[in-house]
Order: sequence, then structure tokens, then C-alpha cells
Amino acid sequence: AAANTADSTFTCVITSNEHQETNKATSVKLNVFAVALEDKVATTATDQNIICTISGISQNTPVTWIGPDNNEISGTDTNNYVIDQGTYIFGSKASTLTIKTAKFASLSSGDVFKCKLKSARYPSDSPEVVKGMTLTLLSLDIEPTNKEVETGTDATVSCVISGITQQLDAVVWRKDGTDVTSLSGSNYVVSAGTYGSNSQTTTLTVKAAVNTADSTYTCFIASSEWLITNRQTNVLVNVFAVELEDRSVAIGVDQSLTCTISGLSQDTPVTWIDPDNNEISNSDTNNYVIDQGTFIFGSKASTLTIKQSKLENLPSSSIFTCKLKSALYPTYSPEVVKEMTLTLIGLSVQPVNKEVLTATDATISCVISGITQQLDDVVWRKDGTDVTFLSGSNYVVSAGTYGSNSQTTTLGVKAAANTADSTYTCVITSNESQEINKPTIVTLNVFSVSLDDKVITTATDQDLICTISGLSKSSPVTWIDPDNNEISDTDTNNYVVDQGTYIFGSKASTLTIKTAKFASLSSEDVFKCRLKSALYPTNSPDV
Repeated sequence: AAANTADSTFTCVITSNEHQETNKATSVKLNVFAVALEDKVATTATDQNIICTISGISQNTPVTWIGPDNNEISGTDTNNYVIDQGTYIFGSKASTLTIKTAKFASLSSGDVFKCKLKSARYPSDSPEVVKGMTLTLLSLDIEPTNKEVETGTDATVSCVISGITQQLDAVVWRKDGTDVTSLSGSNYVVSAGTYGSNSQTTTLTVKAAVNTADSTYTCFIASSEWLITNRQTNVLVNVFAVELEDRSVAIGVDQSLTCTISGLSQDTPVTWIDPDNNEISNSDTNNYVIDQGTFIFGSKASTLTIKQSKLENLPSSSIFTCKLKSALYPTYSPEVVKEMTLTLIGLSVQPVNKEVLTATDATISCVISGITQQLDDVVWRKDGTDVTFLSGSNYVVSAGTYGSNSQTTTLGVKAAANTADSTYTCVITSNESQEINKPTIVTLNVFSVSLDDKVITTATDQDLICTISGLSKSSPVTWIDPDNNEISDTDTNNYVVDQGTYIFGSKASTLTIKTAKFASLSSEDVFKCRLKSALYPTNSPDV
């Protein structure tokens, strides 16, 4: 075979002494030709052709076709076959066997057809050449890729068309009978797809803006080889919602996270993922408890309870995830994954200490942070006694209202009871933080300030004295002139300010008014001295 690839002439040379023949030469011809008959994949809606191609043959010769039953196909069996011997030109020809559509009913995919021929030039000595091919019969199938996805997200659905041997002639996607590209080009993206390996996949991408309700789309195809012009297949896109909200929680008690699902076609399990990206097991009851919830009319709420002992070992900010996939269309639907940030907060009580003018109303407070709900109890005490038992008219207690992980409770002390430095205690109870009767001391200091009216002459400098007593820490005094402007230490032509010396809670600040200033003053002008606690400057008022 390796050397038998072209027409060749060989010579046999013989010697026969009895015939007195020495090196008698005789030519012998060995001609070759090629026959090709390829396997074929075919549809059954139209007549199909099988071609036996011959090249390099010395003389035209008829081709015989053999059917799957190994019988010769007759040229007269025109209900089932048509044989065309082809035209012989320069050593080549192509014989065609046309299989009529009606014949496919009695054929099977995988049937073998053969073409055979023999040299017409050297018929006596040449062998028959037989070529076989396998005929694979296709059936048209359209598979819709129904999906169920998260509402308000992009979704791509498709029709997978198999059993074809060429590109589809046309593809259209419709919703409620209308071509989707006529509805909104920006919300729908259609791809007809590309033919390959006897199939073609056409896709429709539905943008998030219009993917908010269960919808039915229809792909329409045309295929000339299957003699169809408007074959339609419905494709479903169902949507559902998943909610998992960020939470701030106290670590004193077990805490629950809830993954809420609505609009789901069929119940499906929820998987919970921990901050290490590991699936949480139902058997890990020392750390977690998973409740899948009850599926009712498309909705359910899956709860992950995190045990208090586990909370203590989590970072202050941790990400938990719930995920699920449609049980109605699991093959084509994507997983829906929702994350939430769990912020762990610890209870903190901040006292708002104050120093105010004696015998004035004052309000002090405790700011409680690191909670996720209203405190269970609040009590204010003085010397261990609930202030509401001391004098209801002199004390006003407000437990405060929870909001933004905090609650501020206040104690109003009336002027009559606010005449000496006092220590109060706010006592709170927070069950979620496992704090019962937690005390926090709040200090309310008082001091006195005196600045007497004065009758003066204008011929000499005059002193005004602001006397402070009972002050916890030295604090500068600011003097205010009749125009309500602060008097500067540098205005020495008109004033001299002396802060005085702070000794054991007392000091006297002096404002000297220079004689020259009286020309611009009027009788009954008002001067002021002003100061604020230096011990509790943030929370204390100006006096």
C-alpha cells in the first residue's frame, strides 16, 4: 500500500533457455483510483444526499449503492431513493444517492450505506472497491433553561436547539407576544447564538430593572432544514427576594440572625456560612442552632442562633452569609448569596458629671451604649436611697428611650435640693448584657458667684469684684462690658482685669474701670462676670 499511490507500469523480465528467450520483457500496468464516502449527520424533514466521490479512474464505471439491509438499491425504487451516477470528467465523478424523506421512517440512526464499483478498463482482473458510511439521523429538540433568580438582578435564559446541521434561519424572543427588543432595548439583550456540533443556543438577558416579577418569555425559531418557520418554546424566569440585615448585638446572651425569603416557588434549604467561610453544621450545637423555618405560600425565615459562648470568641466585626438555590429549577438557577455584618458591642455607661451654680436646677445623666434594646430597669439613688423616695418634687427621673444602640437616662435636681456637692448613682439593668443593677456614680458639684451692684463716682478708677466660692478647680473669669463684648486684658487704657488667687475653692476676680472710660459709660450700665467649671467643662453650663 505504501508504494501503491499512483498509476504505474511494471515490467516482468524472463529467461527461458528451452525457448531460447533471454531477458524477455513484458509490461504490466497497475492503475489506482480513489473513492471517498463520508459519514453523515442528517435531519429527517427533507431529502438527504450521500455522495460517493471517485477520482483517478481510467474509464467511467457505474456505481452500485447498497442499503442498510445489505441489498443493492434499485434505480427504480424512486419512492425511497434516487440514484445519480454523476458525470465522468477526466477520471473523476460523483455518484449521489438521495434518500427520500418518506424512507426515514424505516431507517435507524447508525445505519450503514455503501457504494461499490469495479474498474471498467480491467474488469476481469480488478477487484471490487467497497466504501461504507454511517448515517446518523437527528431529531429536533428545543430545551428551555428555566430559572429562578433573585429579584432585581440580571438573568440570562436560553433555548438550546439540538438536531440541526446548520445555523438557524431566524431567532426572535417575545414577551406576551411582543418582540422584547421592541419593549426596551436597554432592558433586554438577545443573542441568536452560533451553530456548532449540531446545536445552537440562543439567549435572552433580562436586566435587573425589569426582572422584578415571575415572567414567561418565548423563543421563536425558524429552520429551513426542518421546514419550520415559527417554532415556539416558553422559558420561565421566576424571581424571589432574600433579606439578611446587618446587626449590632450584645455578647451577653444568645443572638439570632434571620434570612428572610419571599416569592420562592418551592421550599429549599438555606445554608449558613461562618466568618471563616465554612458551612455551619447542624451538629455544631455548642456554637450554633439552625432553624430552617416553615415554608408557607412562597415565604420562609431561616434563623441562625449564635450561642453566647461563641459570640465571646468572634471578632468585633464578623460577616455571616446565608445562601440558597431554587429547588424548582436547580440545574440552571444560580445560588443566591446574602452577606451581613455582625457588629459585637459591649455595654458601656458614661456618667455626665457637672459643676453648676448653687441653688439652681441641674440635670445630670448616664449615657448607656452597647445595647440593642431598651434597658430593662433604671433607678437613680443618692446615698443608697432611690431619689424618688427622698422628695418627689425635688427630683425628676427619666429612664430615657432606646435608639441607635444607646439610651440616656437623666436625673433632674431642683434648685432647692442642689445646694451642696453631691454624688448620685444611676443603677441600670440590661438582661441582654447580663448586667443586673449595674451602678455608675455621677457627681454634681455646686459653687457660688456674687457680683454686687455698685454706686460710684467718676473722678477715680473703680473696682468691680466677682467673688467665687466652692469651686472645685480654678477657672478663669471673663468680664463682659455693657455692649456685651468680652473685655480684653490688653485694653489697659480702659480696664485692668485681675483674675485673683484661687485658694481652697475661692477666688475674687477684679475688674478695674479706668477714669478715662467713664466718659463713654452711662449710669445703669450692666457689667457681667462669667465662668465655667474647669473640672467638668464639657458638660457644665456657663455661670
